[in-house]
Amino acid sequence: MDNYSFQDVLGTSATISTVLQFLTGSVICHRYIRKKSTGETSGFPFVSGFLSCFLWLKYGMLTQEHVVIFVNIIGSVLFFSYVLVYFTFSINKRIVIRQFLGACVFIMLCTIYTTYESNKEKAVNVSVVHLWTSDRRQIYTGS
Repeated sequence: MDNYSFQDVLGTSATISTVLQFLTGSVICHRYIRKKSTGETSGFPFVSGFLSCFLWLKYGMLTQEHVVIFVNIIGSVLFFSYVLVYFTFSINKRIVIRQFLGACVFIMLCTIYTTYESNKEKAVNVSVVHLWTSDRRQIYTGS
């Protein structure tokens, strides 16, 4: 197997496993729908998942990496739908709104910066720092 075909197999495997990982939230959301309640669980893992996927999507767009774009469009849509399901069955909707608005403001600030920064390499580097901090936040919050 030459290097090019190995890259293809590895890339396809990574794409499939990432999308499957994104789908794990559907099991939790199915439980919320069945019970018609989120109970004492937090919606923050869904919000931070949406934030992470959207930032990776932005990074993919900046670097024009089509696989990153494809995977994170799927992830953004899935996590957004998970947030909607959580919001629908949540008792304290105010917290969900605050968390989601915070994520949207952060996304907006990153988008504005990367759009108007004249040095695109610097914009990509700052985008990588945002991705790193976003991923660390997910690890520390247990999502």
